[in-house]
Amino acid sequence: MRSQVDDGYVQWHQSLDAVLRDAAEKRMLELINISDGSPALAQLSEDEAALRNRLISRTRTIFSKQSYVPMPAIMMVTFFLMVVAWGSVSFWAAMGVLAAGIATLFGLIFWDNRRLKASGSTAIINTALGETLPWVTTSRIERAYSEVIRELLPQNIGTLPLSAELRREQMAQLNALLDSGRRLDAVRAAIAATLWTASPETLRAEADSLRERQERATDPATRAAFAQSLTLCEERLRRAESLTHLTERIEAEQELVYQAFRAAQSSIASLRVSPTAAGLGDAAGTASVAEVAETIGQQTRAVEAAVQELGIRN
Repeated sequence: MRSQVDDGYVQWHQSLDAVLRDAAEKRMLELINISDGSPALAQLSEDEAALRNRLISRTRTIFSKQSYVPMPAIMMVTFFLMVVAWGSVSFWAAMGVLAAGIATLFGLIFWDNRRLKASGSTAIINTALGETLPWVTTSRIERAYSEVIRELLPQNIGTLPLSAELRREQMAQLNALLDSGRRLDAVRAAIAATLWTASPETLRAEADSLRERQERATDPATRAAFAQSLTLCEERLRRAESLTHLTERIEAEQELVYQAFRAAQSSIASLRVSPTAAGLGDAAGTASVAEVAETIGQQTRAVEAAVQELGIRN
């Protein structure tokens, strides 16, 4: 039967952003499976090698110190079974006693491991997962998310006045912020791809050139063609300038997401000093993060709509 602490780790794992969780689990397994002396180990940075050693040290405790069936006890039972089997009347009776004993031992070990996976190992695995999260982030916002989300691990919360329901709401709000941050990243990347081929500076130079050529032209038909070209170029310039303004707006909103993550992390840390000062001692304490998450969500949708109106798909 799982304890409340185990339930807290399960809740944390389930509430974690799925993309980062899957990436961290994959990276954690990759690091643990790197054998000593292999070429892959030499390619790790010093910090990654240290992380690998910590992960291996943590996961080894799952089947050693926390084992419900210690290895010495298993060896003693095995020796006893061998003595009983040796003193049996017949060979087949001895083999039967020994086989039954070995089957029982394997059953105990299997049951032991199943219990570990449902209890003590839950904390160990999720602690290791939290330690791996920053190594699989791909942006400043994801890293800020990974750092604040680790603060919500049950072992870090300890006796702080954060109920399970409050932690669940906090993680949902942080996930909403992360989702908005990613969508803003996608829009920004689409805009950057468009402006790379036609920046406002390039289009201004192109418009000036067309204007000069139109003024030098003497043939009416030629002047009319240059005028139409200039009109189209100026329209492209207006679109590019609008996209530039959108990029500035996106950068401001991304900074707001980042600061919201930092503010949440600071508030949780402040709980260790003064729950009242932190402002997270009750359900009302999550209002600031929730308000930012809602605001950013609305602004993100507005930016996506504006980009679609300008004919850009992300």
